[in-house]
Amino acid sequence: SLRCLQAQDNAETLCRLFEIRIIALLGYTPGLTHCMLCKKVPVSKWVGFSYNRGGVICGLCIDQAKPEVKFGIGSLNYLKKLLVLDINHSNRLKIPK
Repeated sequence: SLRCLQAQDNAETLCRLFEIRIIALLGYTPGLTHCMLCKKVPVSKWVGFSYNRGGVICGLCIDQAKPEVKFGIGSLNYLKKLLVLDINHSNRLKIPK
């Protein structure tokens, strides 16, 4: 993993990869595949994240759930990739703006 850091020009992506994986290893994997309220797969442009519920809130449930953070579906897809991506390919991911 240190070799990856030396070889990478995108250390921020590698840091995010380690952060989310450490969270997962500690047993706090965030629910990213479905809405924590309605259990549907988020498809709207924006989703929320609820710390209390431990995962994403779809666009339809945002007003009801009042999530602490809102972000785009691209960022959600980025987080999902970080959980499964081979560390040697982490340079392929770019943090969404």
